[in-house]
Amino acid sequence: MAFWSGEKLDEQLNVIMPAFDPAHIDCAAYTLHVGPEVYVTPDHDQPKPSSHTKKKLGDGEPFTIPAGQFGFILTEEEVFVPDDAIAFISIKSKSKFKGLINVSGFHVDPGYKGRLIFSVFNAGPAPVHLERGMALFLIWYADLDRKTDRKKTHSGHNNIHPDLINGIPGEVYSFRMLSKQMIEIETRTTSRMNELEKSFDNWHKVLVTVVLLLIAIIGGPWLSKLFTMSTEVSKIESPNSNSAQPFNEVVQDEQSRPDSDVTQSDRAPNKLSSDTGTNPTVRQDVDKTKPSTQKATHDSENGCVNNNGPTPEPSGQ
Repeated sequence: MAFWSGEKLDEQLNVIMPAFDPAHIDCAAYTLHVGPEVYVTPDHDQPKPSSHTKKKLGDGEPFTIPAGQFGFILTEEEVFVPDDAIAFISIKSKSKFKGLINVSGFHVDPGYKGRLIFSVFNAGPAPVHLERGMALFLIWYADLDRKTDRKKTHSGHNNIHPDLINGIPGEVYSFRMLSKQMIEIETRTTSRMNELEKSFDNWHKVLVTVVLLLIAIIGGPWLSKLFTMSTEVSKIESPNSNSAQPFNEVVQDEQSRPDSDVTQSDRAPNKLSSDTGTNPTVRQDVDKTKPSTQKATHDSENGCVNNNGPTPEPSGQ
């Protein structure tokens, strides 16, 4: 197997391309362009995904493949693969770097004749913007070792058939789309929670107001009666405190009375003791009483105390 060179492509263009242009030869490949029809799976922003269908494009009309979505793109050119050759297809690198991937297959069988339908997937983080007539695909030819009877005999594609569209069930839930939906749900949930918190605060204020009004209506008379009873008890207790006041004043006056006010009777014992210590006559009288007192004490110790006379003898033994 040998791939065709650019020179051979130029020689065979009138055979393999009904409407050829030598300027579209890119090294050993031929450049194909976006054609008249496309179908792109709807994303979450599509208003009616179930009614979404293919789109016919005018010259230069743009379209978009959102991130995480598939697309069918019909080529502008019709191609033919001879019985002794096979073709290989791919997407140009410039679009690959944006995340656009060819998922429709990588070869064209011998004997095929017609437009090509590329199935692509946008694996990038952002939408890919395209338009009709844009150079997007490449095709290479290679020789077989012989002509083959095992080849395509039916005609190729001329449009995007509805059977292809029916095989895709509407929106494709990519990771990006799921992440976007989760963010939207979180935003709605947060907004709803904020609304509920505000509503709860309002109801809380209303409930507190109602409770206070009920307390004022039901408990008002009882509180008034309790206050009246407390006032009456205070009035009853006030005379006792006034009657105790004179006694306290008398005690305080007695304690604060000066020594000069003390009666002579209170001072008599002190004067007697004072005179005893200073008068010689009184001291002598006191001293005379000491011997008898001492004798009584001595006799008491001997067991025969009798101050009136001698102790009588026992009557007999």
